[in-house]
Amino acid sequence: MSSREPPPTEDESFRHIVEDLEEYAIFIVDLEGRIASWNGGARRMKGYEDSEAIGMPFARLFTAEDVAAGRPAYEMQRALEEGVYRGKGTRVRKDASTFEAEVTLRRISAPDGRPRGFVKVTRDVTNRNRAAALEQHANQVQTAQRDANEKLVVTAIREQELTEQAEAARVRAESSEKELLDVAELREMFIGILGHDLRNPLSAITTGAGLLLQRGRLDDSDDRTVARIITASRRMAKMVTQLLDLTRARLGGGLLLKVRASDLREICRSVLDEFEPGRARFEAEGDVTGVWDPDRLAQVVSNIVGNGIEHAAPGTMVAVKAFADGQAVVTEISNQGPPIPAEVLPFIFRPFRRAGDRVPSKSGNIGLGLFIAHEIVVAHGGTLEARSLGGTTTFVIRLPRRAPTGGG
Repeated sequence: MSSREPPPTEDESFRHIVEDLEEYAIFIVDLEGRIASWNGGARRMKGYEDSEAIGMPFARLFTAEDVAAGRPAYEMQRALEEGVYRGKGTRVRKDASTFEAEVTLRRISAPDGRPRGFVKVTRDVTNRNRAAALEQHANQVQTAQRDANEKLVVTAIREQELTEQAEAARVRAESSEKELLDVAELREMFIGILGHDLRNPLSAITTGAGLLLQRGRLDDSDDRTVARIITASRRMAKMVTQLLDLTRARLGGGLLLKVRASDLREICRSVLDEFEPGRARFEAEGDVTGVWDPDRLAQVVSNIVGNGIEHAAPGTMVAVKAFADGQAVVTEISNQGPPIPAEVLPFIFRPFRRAGDRVPSKSGNIGLGLFIAHEIVVAHGGTLEARSLGGTTTFVIRLPRRAPTGGG
């Protein structure tokens, strides 16, 4: 007989092959989920020696979260029902470190077809996943770099376009300088026309009509006609004055003030004396003196009181009250009547807007009185506000004790 060893059996050959596959952890799991065999790849990958692994529940190779979720039992059930389970997940080594794995759990059946366990094959794919993640990151960086380069190119092109546009705008501005000078000259001519060429003829008309009345040679019909001429001329003169103030406020650099020591009591009383008796009442409390332009403030009070009288309910009076409020002097002018519509109130201090836009003005008001009043108050460093609620409309003028030097 030969002294050579007998050839290995089929089972022994299989065991040798399994033992040599060190890149894979291959082990047998019985139906109770305990490890029955353990190859070299399993020892290297999991860190357990055969003596430690044999008989150990294979659930110990799962994370605590997977165990709590019933993952080991789920994989065994899938393998029993379908013959094989394939999946991915995180596995745990003996030293508690983890790795990413691809796993296969295949059912083993007896000759009679009854299941007698499972073959578990595990492959560590941590490095492969890390390499894939690095590649993905590199691709993202490359894409981001490409996008950034494209944006830089677009930005450079846009910058060049903006530079060209700015240069073109500069050239246009320089070429328009003469036009701007012409506009400024026209503006001054417009102010001059309003201030001289229109006011002087109106003054002549008013003076001439007044002289006709003084002579007493007209009959009653002519007297009424001349009186209407005087009234219309005065109203026209007021319009011209308002237009002149509008031009100065909007085009001429603001309204100029001639400030001096002033008493708001005297200003308000002198203004109210110009209106029909019984249409307005006045009261004052405390020190209401300051350094202001009294003529301009008289214009403010006149505009607002006149507006209030025009829109007051029949049989009511406009109330004017002045009082001290610390370092400021406040004047409130109120009237009873239809409220200013809420949609109109925010715009009443704009030119050509009136508090009662829905009703034509009986006095020929062209919508500049409140605008000019607001501009005069602002030139004094103060504020002018309006509120209209419950049938009462109130304008509140708040002035500092001393207006800015020069106004405007």
